[in-house]
Amino acid sequence: MLFRSHAFVERVRAWDARERPAQALSLALPTLILWGCQDRFIPPAKAREFAQRLPASRVVVFDDLGHVPQEEDPLRTVQPVKAFLEGG
Repeated sequence: MLFRSHAFVERVRAWDARERPAQALSLALPTLILWGCQDRFIPPAKAREFAQRLPASRVVVFDDLGHVPQEEDPLRTVQPVKAFLEGG
């Protein structure tokens, strides 16, 4: 996938590997975390780290999808979103 966003490119250039974005998370709402195991930008282990910091979260991992699973397979990824929104 080719990213054409200037802001995204600048963010990647400025990224510091020491940053720990998961440490800044603080959310008590029910949260659905969708992750692709083939993500080359953010390691799949981050999904579990985010989930640990969000007590009301649910993680759904797609083994064969990458960084943007909802765009790579919208028909499949919408199913857990629907279930989540319906309270399931």
